Amino acid sequence: MSVTPTRQDHLFAASWLIFLVIAAVAAFLIDEWADPPRILSSSNANIIVADGDSIALGAQKIRLDGIDAPEYRQSCDDRSDVAWECGKAAHASLEQMLRQPGLTCLTDATDRYGRLIATCSTLAIPDIGAAQMNAGMAVSHEYFGVRTCADEEYSAKASKRGIWTGRSFTRQHGAKRRGPAYLNAHMHGT
Repeated sequence: MSVTPTRQDHLFAASWLIFLVIAAVAAFLIDEWADPPRILSSSNANIIVADGDSIALGAQKIRLDGIDAPEYRQSCDDRSDVAWECGKAAHASLEQMLRQPGLTCLTDATDRYGRLIATCSTLAIPDIGAAQMNAGMAVSHEYFGVRTCADEEYSAKASKRGIWTGRSFTRQHGAKRRGPAYLNAHMHGT
């Protein structure tokens, strides 16, 4: 025997749907209010590069949105399986890009280490994170199965630029990552 939904069942389901939509909109608005996007400029701020995806702009620590660069002390293998300092190369690449005038960063959120997540640009480079990936100095960071700037990563990989010069590249995760203590020490020169 099949049970057909009543009008009351439909109203109940519609009420829950409306409640969920309102809750989602409220959560979005609260998040935007609690951590609104900001534009940071390098006009009078000292710029310090921590590694290939993290900088300090004055007192603000920033992680470039959408990318993951090799750790500063990470090495990669070239085509001949000879190790090279890809982490230091990614650091140098980012440092070079930040020498361009007009650095601005649009913040998006804050990560678990308290760093601002931002998309940064200069007058010559519209998206520094995408440029790091295009140079082969970073990979696209995956959020819930979505990769930002994946085209730049695939282009660098296909052309064997940067970290992709070897037979493979190993992403650093978990315990191999240095965490906020190293980042704090490195950004302050200790």
